[in-house]
Formats: sequence, structure tokens, C-alpha cells
Amino acid sequence: MKRDVTALPHTAAAARVLSPSELRHEHAVPRKIVREHLTSLHVRWSDVDEDTALAEIAEVLDRCPPVLVTIEEDRQLGGPLRAGMGKGGSFEEAPFARYVRAGLVASAGELRFPPNGLWTPEGRYRSSAKHQ
Repeated sequence: MKRDVTALPHTAAAARVLSPSELRHEHAVPRKIVREHLTSLHVRWSDVDEDTALAEIAEVLDRCPPVLVTIEEDRQLGGPLRAGMGKGGSFEEAPFARYVRAGLVASAGELRFPPNGLWTPEGRYRSSAKHQ
């Protein structure tokens, strides 16, 4: 599933590749930004009850979908976009803003979202339990 365009959001170029080896599994929001955001939520996570902590972490991760891009597109995400959201970017911003800044898409709406309903252009995961 890690490089499956039928299961994960992807660019139009990623949909055209012939082999999964030509794809890169990318984090819409870089892990560094996710860590910084989680760290900023509480001064001491040890003071937060487990249920609240798990709910908050899940909510953060729900905004961070994986995205499949081509090897060339992955190169375009280099420099400040490799580990950050780009100049003026933040976690609170739309999760796909890096792809617009890198010129991979003009808007998040140009990304392709599989019909499985797991990810939306807003980046939210929709669990199968919510669909039933």
C-alpha cells in the first residue's frame, strides 16, 4: 500500500508511472513540523491523561496524509520544503500547501484522491466506521 496509487493521494504524474519503484511515498506535512506542533501543544505531555493525549495526537496525524509523487517531483520538494512547509508556512496551513509552493500542483484540488474515502483534499482521514 505504501506506493499504491489506488489507495493513497497522488499527483497526476504519479498516476502515469509504469512501476511503483518510480514513486516516492511523501509526507504531506514533514515529520519535523508534526513533531514541533505536537511539542507545542503541551509543556509536559506527562501531565495530560492518556485518552486526551491519544485523541490530540490522532487529530494531528489526521491532518498529515501520505502522498505519492514521482522521483522528479520528490527532488522539487528539496531545500526548505524537504523538512518544512516553506516560507511563511505552518502546520495550521492546508496540508498540501508544500506541493503548491513546489509547483507540483496549482491547488490541492489537482491532487488525485482514490475513491476509498480515506483522504480528502482537506487532508482529513475518514475512518471506515464513519462511513457505515
